[in-house]
Amino acid sequence: MAVSVGFIGVGNMGNPMAANVLKAFPMIVFDMNPKAMENLIQAGAKRAASAREVVESAEIVFTSLPASPDVEAIYLEPGGLVERAKPGTILIDLSSVLPSTPRKIEPRAKARGVHFLEAPVSGGAAAARHAGAEGNRPEHLPRGPGRRG
Repeated sequence: MAVSVGFIGVGNMGNPMAANVLKAFPMIVFDMNPKAMENLIQAGAKRAASAREVVESAEIVFTSLPASPDVEAIYLEPGGLVERAKPGTILIDLSSVLPSTPRKIEPRAKARGVHFLEAPVSGGAAAARHAGAEGNRPEHLPRGPGRRG
């Protein structure tokens, strides 16, 4: 059986990343803006009615949200992702947030047996669309002692 994946926040950055993940895994998606999910639904993703439905349905949940207050709210408020995730769930935040945000989330997730990973994405929507390929070409890799190239 395939791993179940969820994606919350499929706007400018999240949408192209979710589209890339959807190429390999079945996915359930949620965004506050229903129109943001349309292309993913048409490509085979399941529409969720809430973030809660996503976290209760998926083994791995990605979030891509605008800012620290949004991330802290969705993860830490009563009924949030940390509280609703089953032990063993992997929560991956792709948002660019203050360093204090993951420091608040990780210990609470760990205490519930939930894995939390901080993986902020840079490079804008173009990099998200190309799965980071724009910045991962050989000519962009560091050169010097101990490095190929």
